[in-house]
Amino acid sequence: MVANNRTLFGVALVGAVLVTGAASAAGLPEKAPNFQKNHPRQTEVLNRVDHERNRVNNLYKQGKITAEQRNQLLGQIHSVRKEDYSDAKANSPNGTVRSGYITKDQQRVMNQQENQINGEIRQDLGK
Repeated sequence: MVANNRTLFGVALVGAVLVTGAASAAGLPEKAPNFQKNHPRQTEVLNRVDHERNRVNNLYKQGKITAEQRNQLLGQIHSVRKEDYSDAKANSPNGTVRSGYITKDQQRVMNQQENQINGEIRQDLGK
């Protein structure tokens, strides 16, 4: 009976994790397959933002950057995401992020900002 309870608990735990993951991914427009297909410029920018955020968090966990450096970099990274959402909303026919887009020039500016953030990360690491 104990083995059955453990199995049920394990199945319930996995189900809860899957549902939570799906719910959090559903909240981000760039995680939806149709969005990725219809908005390749935004998908590229936002995937890069996610990669940079993960990189900064991992560097902090490894002790390679300080909490202050981490917070400063994450603030800059978050501002690029906010800029993307703001530009998409401004270019939307109905004022929503999901139906909007970013232009090539807007993408270029955000990529330059991300390049600058990467340079700061390298500088913080002493490379």
